[in-house]
Amino acid sequence: MQIEMGVDGDGDVVAQLNAWLASRPDLAGMDVRRARATVVPGQLGAVEVLAFLATEVTLPLVLNAVYDFFRSRRRSRPAERARVTVTWTDHPDGTRTTMLDLDGPADAVVEAAHAALEGPAAGA
Repeated sequence: MQIEMGVDGDGDVVAQLNAWLASRPDLAGMDVRRARATVVPGQLGAVEVLAFLATEVTLPLVLNAVYDFFRSRRRSRPAERARVTVTWTDHPDGTRTTMLDLDGPADAVVEAAHAALEGPAAGA
């Protein structure tokens, strides 16, 4: 399935998260890249996202890494809020696309994203 993950937080969080993911040995060989979000009719475009292909095995690994990333930042940014938007397309022709949009305290947002995505990943 094709995944686009938009992340808003303190600073250039997309670049920082991309570097964090690239440094993880458990994600070695996974092609996570910065890209422009797919523009959905009625929405503004030009939002930067992390884009990657995922399977039912790799998606939980990425979500765990995102969770670890925000937890590691908690000491220096205890009140950080985050917004995580995950869009996944699980049919090659793009006929089934689902979007998850969460906003709130960073830990809560990533935990909710992880819980929500366990269902789609398991059925992919």
